[in-house]
Amino acid sequence: MAKLSDLIPISEKNKKTEIELKGVKLPIDFNFLAMESIARCYDTPTRDGDFSDFEADLQWLTGKEQALNRRSFRVMSALIYGMVQAGGTECTIDEVKARLDFDMETVNIFEVCFEEFKGKYFQGEDLKKSNQPQDHPKSNKPKNNQKKNQKKKNNYNKNQNNKNSKAK
Repeated sequence: MAKLSDLIPISEKNKKTEIELKGVKLPIDFNFLAMESIARCYDTPTRDGDFSDFEADLQWLTGKEQALNRRSFRVMSALIYGMVQAGGTECTIDEVKARLDFDMETVNIFEVCFEEFKGKYFQGEDLKKSNQPQDHPKSNKPKNNQKKNQKKKNNYNKNQNNKNSKAK
C-alpha cells in the first residue's frame, strides 16, 4: 500500500513554520486537527467546546489593544496549543500552558501562530471583502427613515379614521 507522504510530498511551499518555545523549535500548522484541538480548549463540564467560541474570543482580542489577562491568555494558549498539535508535537493544553509565561515570548509566539492562522484560515480574497461576511444574514428590519415614514402613515390613518367617525 502506498504511503500518503510518498504520494503527496511536503514541498518547500508547504513546509511547516516553526516557533521557539523555551529555546526549543516546534513545528506548527493550521488544519482541521488544529481546529479540533482549539475547540477542546473551550470544553466545559456541561458542553463540548466549539471553534466558534475561539473565533469570538479571537475577534475580541484582535478588535483593539488588550492587556494580558485571563481571557487573552486563553485565546493565545488555545491557538498555540492547536497549532503545535497540528504541527506534529504530541502535547496537552495543560503542558503548553505550563510552559507559557505572561511575557513577550508568549506574545511573539502567538503573533507567529496568528500570522500562520490568517494565511491558512482565510483566503486572500476573503481578506479583501467587506467587514460583513457574504453569508451573514441580511436584516429584514426597516431602516430608521422607513420606520418614521410608517409611523407618520399610521398616525395619518388614525387621524383620518377619527375625523370620519366624528363626521358620522
